Parts: sequence; structure tokens; C-alpha cells
Amino acid sequence: MLFLFTLLACEPIELSVTEKVNINDPNQTENNTNEPEDVEVVEPSTDDECAEDEGSATADPNSLIGRPDCGEIVYFSRCSICHGENGEGGNAGRRLQGEIDDMTDSYIMESILGGQGTMPPQNLTAQETADVLSYLREVM
Repeated sequence: MLFLFTLLACEPIELSVTEKVNINDPNQTENNTNEPEDVEVVEPSTDDECAEDEGSATADPNSLIGRPDCGEIVYFSRCSICHGENGEGGNAGRRLQGEIDDMTDSYIMESILGGQGTMPPQNLTAQETADVLSYLREVM
């Protein structure tokens, strides 16, 4: 009971959103905008940013650097219908989540481009294939 009375008797300290209090001296504040300094904000890629380079359409997917953000666009437009948004499987697509680590890059690329089991071959460019592989490796 005494504790509750003590809390009610204390005067509140008002703080603005942009201030933080020095615990040792409540009257001393410093500016805090709650935003990290020197941090580059990376916007998600768009279809235009993921457009093909001239030679990448016929290149070997193994020779290309995959872009996970572009792979996400391809995955959600082409793969998630069968494999699920999180790779959980269903709708005739096998589960990828938790199993992708056991598959080699070559196996995944051959499965995408040539088909595997009930999955028909996908008409993706070499860059799109490398992008999807990169996305799968990063997320699944």
C-alpha cells in the first residue's frame, strides 16, 4: 500500500519522442531521433530493375550471380502457386522449406529448367533461374 502511494505522489517526467534521459541526471537530455546514422535504405527491386542484360538470356545460370530480391519476384509469380508462399508445399508442388539445403545447385537448376516429377519445365531465362536459386538459398 505504501508503495502505491509513493508512486502516485511522484511527479511524472515528461519526455518528447526525440529525447532520452541520462539516468544519472534526469535534467540532462540528448537528441535521439530513433533513426540509425549512416544506414543505407535498400528498396525492394522492381520488375524493371530485374530486367535482363543483353547476354544473360542465353548464358549458363551457373555463371551468373543470382539476385535474391529479383528471385523473390519470380518465385511469387511462378513458383509459389504450387510450392506455397513459404515453400511449405501443396497444390502438387513439393515442400522446399527445410529441404532445399539438401539439394545441389545443379539439381535445383535442372529441376527448374527441365522439370522434375509432376513439375513441368519452367520457361525462365538463365538470369531468372540464378535469381530464384539465390532467393531459395537465402530464404528457404
